[in-house]
Amino acid sequence: MAQDAHVVIGAGPYGLSAAAHLKASGLPTHIFGKTMEFWEQMSPQMYLKSSWSALNISDPARAYSLPRYGQSIGLGKQEPVALKTFLNYGHWFQQQLLPEVDPTYISRVARDGKAFRLELADGREMQASTVTLATGVAPFAHIPEVIAGLPHELASHSQEHHEHSQFRDKHMVVIGSGQSALESAALLHEAGAASVEVIARGPINWIDRRLYYLTGPLKRIFYPPSDVGPPGVNWLVANPLLFRLFSEETRRSLDQRAVRPSGSRWLRPRVEGHVTLTPLTSVTEAHEQGGMLTCA
Repeated sequence: MAQDAHVVIGAGPYGLSAAAHLKASGLPTHIFGKTMEFWEQMSPQMYLKSSWSALNISDPARAYSLPRYGQSIGLGKQEPVALKTFLNYGHWFQQQLLPEVDPTYISRVARDGKAFRLELADGREMQASTVTLATGVAPFAHIPEVIAGLPHELASHSQEHHEHSQFRDKHMVVIGSGQSALESAALLHEAGAASVEVIARGPINWIDRRLYYLTGPLKRIFYPPSDVGPPGVNWLVANPLLFRLFSEETRRSLDQRAVRPSGSRWLRPRVEGHVTLTPLTSVTEAHEQGGMLTCA
């Protein structure tokens, strides 16, 4: 590989987008990773929190959007968007723009003068002038310290479970109040768990989007296509060049408001009335007792 090559590590939505833009600019670009790997590990029964308009993977010509993929296979707009749809879209995007994706993992990246030296899992080595990391959130899964030392069969992270049938007839506790926690609770209930309780240290919030459904064609005044955050804040975070002009304290406050833990409107009927919700509560103790987990 030439030393002036550009490398993208990760082949999820962000990695694919970054590589597509680099490649279109004429720069020699190489992308490594298994396409949509993190998303492939999620439960196939899941739906996405983001709306249809917010799920486009960016390419320079804006020619490979989710609606364009839908048109190519005769699929109309979905609300909510099924995980399977987004997975298939990601693979289609990759096949159209980046058929050369190398699925080999990168085991080491190190400075080599003004360049970078990369060691691949298959023993190859190469140099690159720039490296873009788009490795996703999987390495950052967090289990609260109070339960981190418990046996895996009693305490695990939601991203570890591709399906939930193994929890049938069991009493389950889900810690958290974001989309993953609330949708996991719904899936556990629907898989036949004996009981499901969601414990959250803060309130349990539901995305309302009332103005989106009541204002018809005017809805785009209140909601940009990116659709992150409540009206007002959402337009600020949708324009990063404007957002960066605010002070760090203000940006942090706006960020917390825009991405606070919450569940989608469509998910609410699958949770309320079926799952016990315990907000404003923290788990301070947890221990094994008779093969079961006892929390306090």
